[in-house]
Amino acid sequence: MKNYLKVILLFFCVSFFVNNADAQIFNKKKRQEAVKSKAPSKKKPGEIKDYKDVITKKAVTDEGLFTVHTVEDKYYFEIPADILEKE
Repeated sequence: MKNYLKVILLFFCVSFFVNNADAQIFNKKKRQEAVKSKAPSKKKPGEIKDYKDVITKKAVTDEGLFTVHTVEDKYYFEIPADILEKE
C-alpha cells in the first residue's frame, strides 16, 4: 500500500513540474514575439511626463479621498503623500 501511495505522489509531483515548465516556455516565446512586434519609441524608458502634459484642459476632475482625473478613456489618480503606505 505504501508503494502505491509513493507512486501516486511521484506522479503528481512530476506532472506539476512538467506543466509549469511548459507554461514558462510559452510565456518566454510570447514575450519574444511582443518585443519583436513593438515599434521603437522616441521616449526614453522611465521618462516622466510633466503634469501639464498629462492632465490637460480636457481632463474632468473629481475630488474626494483622492483626486481622480479623467482624460478621454484614461483615469489618473492623485494620492496625497499622507495617505500612501496606509491600510
